[in-house]
Amino acid sequence: MIEYPVLKKKLEYKNEDLVKWYEHINYGRFGEYKSFHFKTSDNRIFMFVDYQFSNYKELILLISGKSKYDYINKLHNLKLFFILSSISIIIVSLIILIVLKLNI
Repeated sequence: MIEYPVLKKKLEYKNEDLVKWYEHINYGRFGEYKSFHFKTSDNRIFMFVDYQFSNYKELILLISGKSKYDYINKLHNLKLFFILSSISIIIVSLIILIVLKLNI
């Protein structure tokens, strides 16, 4: 079960809903850390990192045993961000152009 307390939303998945997983080694300000990504049958990708959970190894063993090992891009969550940012920039640019043309 994956829970979003702020949104008051819970997602429940069965073992057969886990499609694939991948573990990345990352480098940050405080050194090396691992991030574990897994994909579900509804095409959602979830991620957690080793410094968030004291039982990280047990969690990845549970999930990795239920699905296949396959590459998942670690920047998967940025695609939606870039799309929304691009749309926002275009809308703001159009509004600025319209306002400037009306004032001239």
